[in-house]
Amino acid sequence: TVLLQSAEGLTFRELLCLVIRKVRRKVAGLGRSDARYQWTFGAVIDATGPELLLRNYLEHRDLREYLNFVHERRPVNKAADIGCGFGRLAMLLSEYAREVVGFEREPGLAESARLLLSELQPSIRIQSISDLAELPCAAAEFDFVMTFTVLMHLTDTKTRAVIEEIKRMTAPGGFALLCEQTDASDKFGDLTDERTLLAHGRDIPEYEEWMRPLTLVRSSVRVNEPTYRMRNVGSYMLFQQPS
Repeated sequence: TVLLQSAEGLTFRELLCLVIRKVRRKVAGLGRSDARYQWTFGAVIDATGPELLLRNYLEHRDLREYLNFVHERRPVNKAADIGCGFGRLAMLLSEYAREVVGFEREPGLAESARLLLSELQPSIRIQSISDLAELPCAAAEFDFVMTFTVLMHLTDTKTRAVIEEIKRMTAPGGFALLCEQTDASDKFGDLTDERTLLAHGRDIPEYEEWMRPLTLVRSSVRVNEPTYRMRNVGSYMLFQQPS
């Protein structure tokens, strides 16, 4: 039923991509004893070939725009990427920050990030964690904190806990960038069970409310490759901690 509802108005190519995406994510969750959905490379990236290259370019382009905005206002000595996956965006943070920490709870993704980045970018440290809401770092440790399509796959309870952690670890005057689905009608899966695969869009005012006392200073629409099946893929939201 969910698949049929999602398929409304799609071309055959878009429908095929949707089916492949859902099958890959389903397979990634099979055969586990802990009953928690586990993110793999195939689940994190649902594009290949030219589409993947274009998406990577668009994400780096837009993220650089925000990092330039931050850099013009304060130095970024230390940056954090919460839910960094295999490090595809953590490497960009290293262009602006002297030290970058990528927090990742999936062992396979964390190990891939270490193998990719350890020699080429030693300023990036990949930290394995068990809980996104309990990060091994000091209060106000980071000048820049980021989540990129992480909170949209968490329950409300877990999302608010992670946001409290973001607020705790962001230095006075520092910035936090959230790139998440902001279409509140985009919902998939059991939104109350954090062990499962779910998608939960929340509008910008809701994130503004949860992020207080940080204030929203800038936002823009996230852009994906034009062949992607979904037209609305969320927003960038840049918040600043009071000085």
